[in-house]
Amino acid sequence: MFQNNFHLFAGELISTVLQSLDHENMLSPQRKRSWKVIKITERTIRTVIGTITFKRRYYQNKHTGQYAYLLDQAIGISPYQRLGVLLKAKLLDFTNIL
Repeated sequence: MFQNNFHLFAGELISTVLQSLDHENMLSPQRKRSWKVIKITERTIRTVIGTITFKRRYYQNKHTGQYAYLLDQAIGISPYQRLGVLLKAKLLDFTNIL
């Protein structure tokens, strides 16, 4: 029970931190010079501590027209990635045991 509560708390904490980083990036003068906010979307990733869901902004570069989730790039999440790196590693280890 303690472990489940800890995982819930840790997941909520990580979600809050990620959304805070996204908000700080949105306020950045450097970001404002090159990127404009298009929309806010939700992202869900499965990790070893559980499912983490957070909101982040989708941007368009004012000069090149390129679209990007700047938070995803900053923390190393690739498009369409649904599993955290540690969870992937655990799954691979498990399949090697079988």
